[in-house]
Amino acid sequence: GCGDVGRMRILRWCRRRGIPCYLTGDFNIQSDNHRPLKRWLKYRVYNRGVGWAHGLMPCGQHGLALLHRYGGRGKPAIMFPFVPDVKLFAHTPPEAIEYTRRQFDLRPERRRIVFSARMMRVKRPDLVVAAFAAVADERPEWDLVMIGDGPQRDAVEASVPARLKDRVTWTGFHDNAAAVAGIYAQCDVMVLPSDAEPWGVVIV
Repeated sequence: GCGDVGRMRILRWCRRRGIPCYLTGDFNIQSDNHRPLKRWLKYRVYNRGVGWAHGLMPCGQHGLALLHRYGGRGKPAIMFPFVPDVKLFAHTPPEAIEYTRRQFDLRPERRRIVFSARMMRVKRPDLVVAAFAAVADERPEWDLVMIGDGPQRDAVEASVPARLKDRVTWTGFHDNAAAVAGIYAQCDVMVLPSDAEPWGVVIV
């Protein structure tokens, strides 16, 4: 990416020393619809960052279109999709399932909805909890699993009605893909309520 000072400095440093540096990120043109001032500021930053990059490594065609919009047309481009180990999720090791079952007390007789994202406004963890609270009494066999962490976690966790607190599991952030796969394997429905998704790796 090139949306902060640190990464812009890296791009500039590499350019000044003749070191090829490729620009990647899960941004794309579908969410590039800002108000005039923000659009102008973004253009100033991204146009410079893309210009300093030797080449582009977008996640997909919409990512490439965004980088072309900000001056990348004509630069070498290598598609670089952000994809997890899908085999791990399709064929989850039994030990990963058993480990997460014990760690989070995921009883096999229950059914589960899973949310997996950073706990921030655009990902709408608040909407997941509100929706679950609205239907939970009608679906007593269902629970909710919240995977992730972030600035909204405390507030969203506090919003769970007292009668439902033992039906909502908060796992925190996991950088161990096997653990995430183990949790997914014990859930029945995934919910993705984001206002915007640049890539949507959790769906992949």
